[in-house]
Amino acid sequence: MAEYLIHKAVEFDKVTAKAKKEKGLTDLASLAIRYGAQRKYDGCNGILLVKPNETALLSRTGEVVRSCDHIRKAGRVLMSPLLEKGRAVVLLGEVWQAGQPQSKISGDFRRHDPAPHLQFIAFDTLYLDEYQEGISYRPFAERYIQLHTFLRATHPTDTVRLCETYNPGTYGDPQAFADQLVEQGGYDGLILRDPFAIWTRGSGTGGEILKVKNTETFDLRVIGVEEGKGKYAGTLGALVLRGPKGPVTCSGMSDEQRNQWWAEPSLIVGQIVEVAALGFTVKGSLREPRFKGIRHDKEHADYE
Repeated sequence: MAEYLIHKAVEFDKVTAKAKKEKGLTDLASLAIRYGAQRKYDGCNGILLVKPNETALLSRTGEVVRSCDHIRKAGRVLMSPLLEKGRAVVLLGEVWQAGQPQSKISGDFRRHDPAPHLQFIAFDTLYLDEYQEGISYRPFAERYIQLHTFLRATHPTDTVRLCETYNPGTYGDPQAFADQLVEQGGYDGLILRDPFAIWTRGSGTGGEILKVKNTETFDLRVIGVEEGKGKYAGTLGALVLRGPKGPVTCSGMSDEQRNQWWAEPSLIVGQIVEVAALGFTVKGSLREPRFKGIRHDKEHADYE
């Protein structure tokens, strides 16, 4: 497998236990007030190197992109104030086209023929020496301010433009926002960024940059209840559901539901409930499950 030249975003459950503990990361929803967010465009990742003597566009694995000379030229014009000072810069972004599926964008991106309809949506920037060393000690917030300085006047239809970015506490529930973006089309989720995090080449399992994919919903039969821990000790912690490979658990109920169903489990055991999740793990557990509600209209659950 080719080595990625970017700081790769990972899903919340791929963040190491050590990083979660050090950063105090408990669940995805809690990040909304701490992490900034960016729309996750459904295109091809691009690395735009703008040097005083040349400009190149690379794929995330280092292949030279031949189809996007217009992006190289536009990026050079936008970053000319830095070039005049002798500074080389790298723009990180997504090559994308509105209204087109990712498969079409990818095909145009990888061909050697010109694809002037493709845009470059910039979401981060580095100095060339930082990129070459594989690390930038400048926090994301500082890097983004620099990017915004040069691209703030760009228009949504421009060849190179700024990615929509949201401050912590302004975009609501991360999963709900990701689902909304996917439903709009053109996006495959949401990116969450720690504003204080540095940039390092490789996988972002340290919790610096996370991706939030859209959820699927499942109708599952409740087969039991589990007591909670911590603040949920003495009440319902999780519903036990019948999954594809055996029992799975789900939380996300209201406090009223927790207390009522813990006091009278018969009110919920045997019911079919709707659960939103990012699918199942290879072992059959639900990934990031959230309770949505009881499906009174269903007689047969999934996996029965």
